[in-house]
Amino acid sequence: MSGQVAVILVTYGEPEENSLGVHYDYSKRILKRITRKVAPIPDRVVPLIAAWRAVTRYLSWRRHGYRSALNEITIRQGKSLQLSLKEKCPSVEWHVHVARQFIALSLPEMLHIVLGAGADRVIVVPMYVPHSDFTSGLCDEDLETFREKCGGVPDCVKRIDPILYIDKLADVMVEYVTGSMTRRGWDLTGTTGRGLLLGAHGTVVSPAPGIRDSGFADMNALGKLLLARLHPHFDCSSIGWLNHRRGGEWTSPSLETAVREMREKGIKDFIYFPFGFFADNEETLLFARRLFSRFRISNVCYLPCLNDNPAFIELLAAAILSENTVKAARGYCPL
Repeated sequence: MSGQVAVILVTYGEPEENSLGVHYDYSKRILKRITRKVAPIPDRVVPLIAAWRAVTRYLSWRRHGYRSALNEITIRQGKSLQLSLKEKCPSVEWHVHVARQFIALSLPEMLHIVLGAGADRVIVVPMYVPHSDFTSGLCDEDLETFREKCGGVPDCVKRIDPILYIDKLADVMVEYVTGSMTRRGWDLTGTTGRGLLLGAHGTVVSPAPGIRDSGFADMNALGKLLLARLHPHFDCSSIGWLNHRRGGEWTSPSLETAVREMREKGIKDFIYFPFGFFADNEETLLFARRLFSRFRISNVCYLPCLNDNPAFIELLAAAILSENTVKAARGYCPL
């Protein structure tokens, strides 16, 4: 492999400014592109819900002193990935970029930039754990937008979903959790009263017509791998789904139910790892903390997301370098 290769990491993005206007625009985009896939929200109601969500988010961020680090984390991931790729394959001129689906710059905009700069190959990496209509499916919609505006998408543009490497991803996460415990001086064999909660964004159990993939299969498969490999270090372990309320029945147990059930089993010390996200955001840094606070549970160790964990970055680099051999079949892993 040689020439100029552009890698585009794609995330939702999050507002960096805590203002009503920014939150309103962000919420309106999410309602139109994601929420309406689950709940039939009329056009005339979208601005009202977006305004309500903007006010709610603005007040919550101000009350908790929250400032989003998601965009900074993604940039760090990109810089680390570019260094890893250059080290592994110096014959290629690597350029790693970041695109965001609800704030600038979007994937179509970034494609215009990198193709205009003469990239010989473009590899799009959705930075979401599951493949679904709500995650990497948005990349497909963006590519369709690009296709309509530009008359097509060049064959040099490829996409890689990290979940294709589910076994390796589970290995990285298990090592991350156990390594975090060891660094804190915890005995991995002493499990008395200790519970593990794996946090993930929930999804609807019976998707609305038109939704091909809700993401549940991928998240559940990865969650089961983690529970099986980490369970020996804990008295109790469970996935806790971060659910919404619209669209019907959601995945269970909810994080709230999982916490309550663990307390009933005598768990006193909690470790919370949001395995359903590659980078910390409002959901990982605020939602779980508020829930534990409502339960008046203070003895919680909140592990960050993988973020720019070196092993995770190495996995992404290896996946990109093996792009020519990646097949569409789920579960195929050339690493």
